[in-house]
Amino acid sequence: MEGESAADECYRPLSAEEEGGDGSDAFGIGSDEFGDKVENGKLGVESDAHENFGDSFFDNWEERAVDGIAELGCINFKEIIAKEIMMCHFPDRLVAFLFYSLYANMNSFAVRKNKIRRNVRNEVTQQEFVCFRKGSREMGSVNNGMRRKREPKVETRCGCETEMRVHVHSESGRWITSYFQDVHNHELLDDRLTFMLPGHRKMDAAALEQMNMMLRVGIKMPQIYSSFVHTAGGFQNLPFLKRDMYNQTGKQRRLIGGDATACLKFLESTAQANPGMFVRYLVDKDGCLVHLFWSDNCSQLDYSLFGDVVAFDATYRKNKCMCPLVVFPGVNHHNQTIVFADALVANENEQTYT
Repeated sequence: MEGESAADECYRPLSAEEEGGDGSDAFGIGSDEFGDKVENGKLGVESDAHENFGDSFFDNWEERAVDGIAELGCINFKEIIAKEIMMCHFPDRLVAFLFYSLYANMNSFAVRKNKIRRNVRNEVTQQEFVCFRKGSREMGSVNNGMRRKREPKVETRCGCETEMRVHVHSESGRWITSYFQDVHNHELLDDRLTFMLPGHRKMDAAALEQMNMMLRVGIKMPQIYSSFVHTAGGFQNLPFLKRDMYNQTGKQRRLIGGDATACLKFLESTAQANPGMFVRYLVDKDGCLVHLFWSDNCSQLDYSLFGDVVAFDATYRKNKCMCPLVVFPGVNHHNQTIVFADALVANENEQTYT
């Protein structure tokens, strides 16, 4: 056919002979592939929606329907997220803080711990987590140019009201969200710069061990940081800065000679928070720690239930203090290894083990 394109040929109406002559088609008389009824030029589609959704399913359909992507932007996703967070239950405060930190990292800001409330037994019953820019700088810390010669630091506190409060549920003992507000009065950072906030910078144990190993062979800190950046594929993929590496080396240097004291302080603070924890240690005439034994509440409960068989194992000087670590393990009813107690000893004679 001249003057007609291939598309016109495909979409031209069929003649009576092509339709079948008797008004029937390939799918049967007066029907189509799906058996829809044609009434007044429209499809009379029979649906069972009223059986699944009720008779009022199609009422006010024009008002309730979302008109494509244009009206999708009108949905307040922050309110939906706030409702979901208000329903969260956490086993302790640390899990709640980690959850809120993850949420802040996804939304390009950082959080910090703020206020706590205690009951008459001095137990923490409420914890508040706020945006890192909440509050204002104290007047005593304002540099007026007369006290110090260096330039004043940039002020980050701007009174942001974003916060999240959790409290202990009286019946279940779990931490639940009591208040949540996500309204910032400042511009949020770009996603590529969020990792630079102090609340999101951290060095894991593997990175610390690799840094210490490279320092022991004489590699300088800038070269070590460049190696980490090259391995991660860019500065934005590395969860810490060069300053954090210097801070970690300084912290390790301060712990040399004082790690025993820090360990005892940690165990004593844990014993105060958990009165059932057992901690005993001995020092020599010079004041050096020689024996340390500890067992927490969970380990003692496991021993009362599964203490019929107690194993004994001592790793030979695998730590920095070059002291044997004695472990008293057992097996529970799930055939899993559990620990009843641990000890650090300075020597391995009969009196020590007794």
